[in-house]
Amino acid sequence: MVERARPDSGLLDLAYPYALDAVAEIERRHIESRLAAADPNIRYAFLEIVRTTREVLARLAVLYETRPPSRLESRVMAALDTRPVPPWRRGFGLFRLSSR
Repeated sequence: MVERARPDSGLLDLAYPYALDAVAEIERRHIESRLAAADPNIRYAFLEIVRTTREVLARLAVLYETRPPSRLESRVMAALDTRPVPPWRRGFGLFRLSSR
């Protein structure tokens, strides 16, 4: 007798890339359909892995949060002021509207 693979075999291994959004959309749908058919204990373990993985990532993001340089905003605004306006955009904007 040939033993068939259970629909939930290997599902827990997929929880990590799933939690990291490291799977394509079609793979995500396939994992979710397998999860729906899985044993409730496997489903709970899968969701727990996803939850804890995402929680760790959130904590790491906060831990390594850095502020942008203090002069960044002024440099960006200055760069925007010096950028030439393309000919097709000239005449549009508040000045044009207010002069009517």
